[in-house]
Amino acid sequence: MWGVIEIICLISLVVFSYLWVDPAVTLMLAETKPELKVLIEICNWGNTHRQLAFWWWIAVIILMLGFQLWVLNQKKREWKKTGLVVLLTAIGYPFLSRDIFGYLFGAKMVWQYRVNPYTVMPQVFMDKDLWLKFTYWVDRTYIYGGVFLAYSLIPMVLFGGNRFLLNLFGLKLMNAVLFGLIGVGLLRQEEDKARVWSYWWFNPLLIIELLINGHNDVLMLGLFLLAAGWLKKKKFWGSVGIMIASVLVKYASVIMAPLWFLKEEKREWLAKTMILVILVFLAIRGGHSWYYTWIFLAVPLANLKKSSLAITEIFLAGVLILKYGGFIWFNRWTNIPYLPDYSWFYWLGPVALGWNEWRRSPVTIKTSDRS
Repeated sequence: MWGVIEIICLISLVVFSYLWVDPAVTLMLAETKPELKVLIEICNWGNTHRQLAFWWWIAVIILMLGFQLWVLNQKKREWKKTGLVVLLTAIGYPFLSRDIFGYLFGAKMVWQYRVNPYTVMPQVFMDKDLWLKFTYWVDRTYIYGGVFLAYSLIPMVLFGGNRFLLNLFGLKLMNAVLFGLIGVGLLRQEEDKARVWSYWWFNPLLIIELLINGHNDVLMLGLFLLAAGWLKKKKFWGSVGIMIASVLVKYASVIMAPLWFLKEEKREWLAKTMILVILVFLAIRGGHSWYYTWIFLAVPLANLKKSSLAITEIFLAGVLILKYGGFIWFNRWTNIPYLPDYSWFYWLGPVALGWNEWRRSPVTIKTSDRS
């Protein structure tokens, strides 16, 4: 029953994403594909039924959270078919972020315009490229590492610089394959596979940010977790090389560099500490929802109690509801009337997680005792 509900929610998310296609994208595509003008009517419906869309969003996130918590407490169950549907959410439109368009245009600058995106700003091509009608941050040079630039060049090389849809969904499907490979790797490493199915495969935050919105954090996470696995297997220098590659995707993974200077028995402690550090940092500084994916640099290494995982999952679902609910209803990111000041909420995660994980004696608890 729960599995069917989850699949319905996943399909619903994909459909929901197309209510918010950027009008500039629709107008550009309609010039060569007139049948896509139907997207204008779909978007008009979304904009005129924002309150209904808001409750749709709330219901989907709560149901997905319920399934996630249920899976966490299952024994000896496999969810391969549902996991496949998770990967297919990559065909959704990146409705809550435009970052992926910046990734694509950075690659286009290299492949089609033959310029260095680290020294040339996209706005130079404003009068000649329609992609810039819906791309943000055109007034700054490329901010990501060279490894990710090379990765995002793959669909550009395969399909050319003028095929927007093939580049967009080519990159998103690459992310889906990578997401699946990370999940398979985690399943092989973890004895309690229900934990991995819960915190990775069926995590609404990761599904929305890494698969639907297509953020490059998925490559950063994948390379880092591979590096951590090699370190555990005593392949020190190989793991260092992969770790550097992770940092050269998005520099956030550098915060886990101390892992390479600690003895194995201390690494679990570092992972737990870094989860709290990231959560506290985001509570102080604020930031976009996808920044919370950074805690998954550490979650697979932290050996959290199941109750701590549950607290984390509930908190992240709350972040999704608060961060995006206001945009969906009111079409803005700040000054949300239904909850005028929810900055306090972002402290609930680190406080509840820290108290739950360390409320007992600080003596290390064996893996077999975790429950």
